[in-house]
Amino acid sequence: MLIIVARSKMDKSKNYTLMCEEAEKIQKLWKPVIGDVYTSYEWKKVHIVEYDYDEEEVSFFGVHPYIWLPRQDQLQKIWLKEFNNLMIEDMVERFYDWMNSFTTHQRATRSTWSMEQLWLAFVMKEKYSKQWSTDKQKWKEEQS
Repeated sequence: MLIIVARSKMDKSKNYTLMCEEAEKIQKLWKPVIGDVYTSYEWKKVHIVEYDYDEEEVSFFGVHPYIWLPRQDQLQKIWLKEFNNLMIEDMVERFYDWMNSFTTHQRATRSTWSMEQLWLAFVMKEKYSKQWSTDKQKWKEEQS
């Protein structure tokens, strides 16, 4: 059965792709399902998972250089799974507090980020204590 998936307006930029690629622990969480967005530097374009894969096909994703581009809702689910005793309201409040904790430099740098980039950075901070270095284009251990 072929299922048509609507293309969303989510971030598919080179910067978000690099942030996702470098978030190796997030990449390892990927279990492809219909609607997931992924890319490869070989193709230089974005694809959407359009049908359910069996286990053998899913393992194919693990051996090829595909980069999962999680949507905002998927990043929020990753956060909620990590902090399963908290509610959505708690997540939004913590996200808001995190946004308000930015230094002037961070505000200037992140003012052009998409919601996917912000949520990925928030999840990486909360789950793995990592922050994105725009200079080095890598996740680094969070400074206290």
